[in-house]
Amino acid sequence: MSSSARRRARYRRYALRLVAVAAFGGTAALAVVLTRMPQQASLAAESIYCTASGLAARIGAAAGGYSLDFTNISHRTCVLDGYPSVDAYVGPRQAGPRQAGTPATLDTSVRPRTVTLAPGGTAHATLRYTGTGHATCRRGTAFWLRVYPPHQTRAMFVRWHLPACSRLGPHVLIVAAIQPRSGMLRSPKF
Repeated sequence: MSSSARRRARYRRYALRLVAVAAFGGTAALAVVLTRMPQQASLAAESIYCTASGLAARIGAAAGGYSLDFTNISHRTCVLDGYPSVDAYVGPRQAGPRQAGTPATLDTSVRPRTVTLAPGGTAHATLRYTGTGHATCRRGTAFWLRVYPPHQTRAMFVRWHLPACSRLGPHVLIVAAIQPRSGMLRSPKF
């Protein structure tokens, strides 16, 4: 075999090894990227949740109770899914209102849905009020609802004026999962 033929054979072996190393490196890099994607996707999903500062909340009348409406007042599309956390509060908001009774229980008959809200879009959760006729209820008046949107730790206060229990125990509020908004909202008379 001539020296040029040996050189070509050697270069081919080096080229094949280089291709094998590059293919292995590419496969390893792809495996790392693919294993990190779900984690990155969940981080991206968390960053698009609607925040309390990007929402306006209000109470409206609805069939079977009240409608707790969330309107996207931010300039970006965001997502609501799951149940809002709702508590009744007594006292003036400026003086630091205090919780009245037990937080709302969850109505699990309505399946949670992911609702995408464009700027100006509205979603709602049905809120039922069962009354304060419980024997263990010490009656007071709630002036506010403290509402935490799903996946958020910052609350919003919504005007509310109905009897509430001042003691923990009886459940006077029941909240359903957030759903897309359909139809127009009527303002309740408090």
